[in-house]
Amino acid sequence: MTRLKWIAPTMIVVCFAMPALAVTQHYGIRTESIAAAINGVGMQVTPAQVALLTDVVSTTNAPRLKVSLIEKLGDHRLMARVECQNPQECMPFFVRINLGPDTGVSTSSGQFKESLPSAGRAKQDAVKAGSKATLLLDSDHMHISLAVVCLESGAVGQKIRVSAGERRQIYLAEVVNGQLLKGSL
Repeated sequence: MTRLKWIAPTMIVVCFAMPALAVTQHYGIRTESIAAAINGVGMQVTPAQVALLTDVVSTTNAPRLKVSLIEKLGDHRLMARVECQNPQECMPFFVRINLGPDTGVSTSSGQFKESLPSAGRAKQDAVKAGSKATLLLDSDHMHISLAVVCLESGAVGQKIRVSAGERRQIYLAEVVNGQLLKGSL
């Protein structure tokens, strides 16, 4: 009869030197910073009146914010599009501004327009997000016309993102009118 001996397996540990990977730290953007940006366009709000629709983060601890659009949502609510002045620091995001009946500002009355300076007022959109338009791309020796879909709404003179070819290529384009955009190569 043969006896089998059990031999304990030996563990070999091999360490590999791996380069350190850069980890980007993210910081939450606070309602205080957003309220300060909205106050900067002439509309006085408190951080308590600003409601984040989702968690918003930045790659820096205190990004400089700017308000690019304010639209009316209802009698006492507004929607603001906020973005970092340096686009590398955060993605644009939306916040809701709750005015409340006790603030003395109502979006249904003429007071709403008076509460926003002309720089902060939402212009009438010439193109809407999802609408189709033609993008003219120009360079020194080439002129290209593309059928695109608008990814953002925009007024004449504003720059918006548009997509061509099933969103495989995204361009930054200036709104010329409701059907025409222009960009450069």
